[in-house]
Amino acid sequence: MEPYTKLQNGSKIAVIGGGPAGSFFAHFILKFARETGIALKVDIYDRKTFATHLPKDCNMCAGVIGSNLYRRLENEGMPLGTKVIRHEVKGYAFHSNKRVVAIPQDPFSPIYTVFRGITPKPCVDEYVSFDKYLLDNAIKSGANHVPELVENIILSDRDSEKPLIKLREGTKTEEVDLVVGAFGVNSRLSKKWDFGYFPPETWHACQAEIEVEPGFIKDRHRDMIHIFTLGEKNVKFVAFTPKGRFVTISAIGEHVKIKALEEVLDYKEVRAYLPEGWRISCHCHPKIPVTAAKVPFYKRLVMVGDACDSRYLKNGIESAIYTSLFAAESAIRHGVSKEAFKKYYYPRCRKMFSFDNRFGKFLFKVNEFAASHPFFSELQFSIANFEQEKLAPKVRFFSKTLWYLFTGEMPYKKIFWKGLDPRLQLTLVWQLLKTLLKKISEISRKLSGEKPKEIDFDKASEYDFDGRGFATQPKSVKTGREKPPFIENGTTIAIIGGGPSGASCAIKLLLEAQKENKNIRVVIFEGKDFNFHYNQCMGILSPKVEECLVKELGISLPEELIKRTIKGYVLRSGRKEIFLDQKNRDKRYYTVRRVEFDRFLLDKARETGVEVVNSRVSGVEFVRTANNDEVRIYCESQYFRADAVVGAFGLDEAMLNQFEHATANFYPYKRPKGYLKTFITKIHTDPEFINKKFNDSIFAFLLSSLPTVEFGAIGPKGDHIIINIAGKNVTSLDMDFFLNQPQVKSLLPEYDKSQLNYYAGRFPTSAAKNTYGHRYVIVGDATGWMKPFKSQGINVAMITGIRAALVMHRYGFSRKAFSEYAYKCMDLTEDYYHGILMRRLCNISTNYHIIDGIIHISQRNEKLYKLIYDFVSGEKSYKEIVAELLEFSIYRDLASELLKSFFSKSR
Repeated sequence: MEPYTKLQNGSKIAVIGGGPAGSFFAHFILKFARETGIALKVDIYDRKTFATHLPKDCNMCAGVIGSNLYRRLENEGMPLGTKVIRHEVKGYAFHSNKRVVAIPQDPFSPIYTVFRGITPKPCVDEYVSFDKYLLDNAIKSGANHVPELVENIILSDRDSEKPLIKLREGTKTEEVDLVVGAFGVNSRLSKKWDFGYFPPETWHACQAEIEVEPGFIKDRHRDMIHIFTLGEKNVKFVAFTPKGRFVTISAIGEHVKIKALEEVLDYKEVRAYLPEGWRISCHCHPKIPVTAAKVPFYKRLVMVGDACDSRYLKNGIESAIYTSLFAAESAIRHGVSKEAFKKYYYPRCRKMFSFDNRFGKFLFKVNEFAASHPFFSELQFSIANFEQEKLAPKVRFFSKTLWYLFTGEMPYKKIFWKGLDPRLQLTLVWQLLKTLLKKISEISRKLSGEKPKEIDFDKASEYDFDGRGFATQPKSVKTGREKPPFIENGTTIAIIGGGPSGASCAIKLLLEAQKENKNIRVVIFEGKDFNFHYNQCMGILSPKVEECLVKELGISLPEELIKRTIKGYVLRSGRKEIFLDQKNRDKRYYTVRRVEFDRFLLDKARETGVEVVNSRVSGVEFVRTANNDEVRIYCESQYFRADAVVGAFGLDEAMLNQFEHATANFYPYKRPKGYLKTFITKIHTDPEFINKKFNDSIFAFLLSSLPTVEFGAIGPKGDHIIINIAGKNVTSLDMDFFLNQPQVKSLLPEYDKSQLNYYAGRFPTSAAKNTYGHRYVIVGDATGWMKPFKSQGINVAMITGIRAALVMHRYGFSRKAFSEYAYKCMDLTEDYYHGILMRRLCNISTNYHIIDGIIHISQRNEKLYKLIYDFVSGEKSYKEIVAELLEFSIYRDLASELLKSFFSKSR
């Protein structure tokens, strides 16, 4: 790399534009500079402050923050607080040709709305605009905001000369090492440049703000974003986005004027979602990029955000993140030359957006065609309503297609291939036949003089809005269908088991009830006394556990519970070992005494208001008669009635038998079939000895000398070490042999073998069947949804408990409602077959001494090192690890290392 194209200490970077793209670039370039030890001077030039209600501080955007973007901001240390978020969206409602279908928001994938400026009108609240929040974050990271307008950028053809930026005020110029064009497509700088840059082609949309009364959005809009696809030639679609006291209305088309928007707002089905006497508070005509820019880079110049490329009609903010990330990585690692940007920046943008946008344009064309033809529009909504009414969430393919198309939460290419799923095509054919028959029937009635029934859109709020297709019949109409059970005042939920899954579920149930001002009763049945009971568990808390405690349950992990903060893992085979460093210090692993953690969580449940019955359950009965629909629970101390029951009993043999018997007559629960046996023991010793030997690391073992032991582990606690072995046919004798292995013995203090206590246990390696049904759901170990090496056991227990609670509050506790729970847990269930493959590969590599060579090569190969770390720590799923194993680069690097090793030995 030439010296004059490399960023060095003191290099100056001018970021032109203080919107998301500019702020994100400043954040990433300063972050990467700190990691590489470079001190940079980053100035963000933008006359906007995003802190006033004036038009000059507005960035003309609908301001929807999807779950992917929300999580990405959290991961980058920019969590959106209540002062930035204006509204939480409960779902999307799609309108076309007097038909409406609502698709509820995924409770585990929140969607929020924000204002890019403050608000269209002055108000007394303390909200912060989204753009100001990002700009303030960039300033905290070390950037400097210059509130001036850049009039021109002066570039030179000479490599050694740096670009100049000319400010509007006077003739002041600044020489910089790198210019970053984050000025979007609404700036005068977005023009054709001599070096070949052509800005993206754009549409002129129309955006307006309407002020509404408090409660209007909840009562009339049901806190949803409404999409109107009306078949208008000049307006592709109109979106109503709720933002507290305002509704943002966005009309998308090639050239939409305010008059065209007003005409659309006068449609009867659109007018139903506007307040009486509505007025437009303000409006604007932002440009929306619909193609990629050409040559968005030059020597010491790079364009990011809309000025470079973005997703077609969607996710401008998320596109700004990725183009800024790619540009910052390229500048730090490869320099700021034209060749570097051409090789390392631009291809990544094209790969992510340009090819994908071809699919996006096709999908929107299909949707536009359907909206302009009543027959196809009705077919669309028939399929969506059928899916919402009849199908489980995981097979609602058309609803997902609509959802992802307008939320932008999935690449267009993936949406396209989902649309070709054979099951969706069969549904399409079936609904096509039904729609044809319906049309024939309508024509017949019309010929006989019968008038078709019309929907009264002026009474839209009186119509069903439950996600199955609202505004099709009044709420008061009785359909004869049984009302599904939902959580309401007086609901009683029983939880069998007070471990992490049961306690987490109970706490979340009450927290959600408090948010909704509902008075419910939650009772935990736990027969164990956590003051004396010993749990057969290593007691490793992953970062996800702490995240669940803080974010989902509002609980901080006390310092006294933590026995050790884990720095990494040491993997030992028969002949080799490697230290696997936990490099991300923000993700902390802890070791705890499991019985103390369980007692702490159960005490927190009591503090929240959960009743705890210290008694074993001896029987469960599901009663469904003409007069009764309830769960009856029998225990050693009392008889109990409940509206729903949560099975958090782990692998307790008696409760597994009880539940299988209780559900035998309807969707019978079947326990996991596959298990690994475990034996655990502990050795007390001096903490100084533990510090010296273990250095806050967990030791994992893959030993060919013990074929029945699939893996072993030793973890440091406060004043003792805990030792664990696992295998399909492992016995206590294997623990004796394991303790005598040289690789293990070197870590152990002197101890009296006769004083050791062995604790036998097991954990599932296959999934249970029918983990939910009418008024019951299974969580934790009893689901069989375990993660690699079981260091994620507590994590899975808490996640399933929390998700079950959220599903009960959002969807109820019928079998159909709990199908949402299974859908949300697919990230856990889909790992099974990948886990089988990885276990077999691990056993083969251990028994045939291949693991020794893998460890040796991974000490020099970063990809293989990371893969082994993810496998041992359980930080990634088996599915992700298998995907990485299938990458060609892994085998190319392995072959290269083997050849190097061979030739070095030959010499």
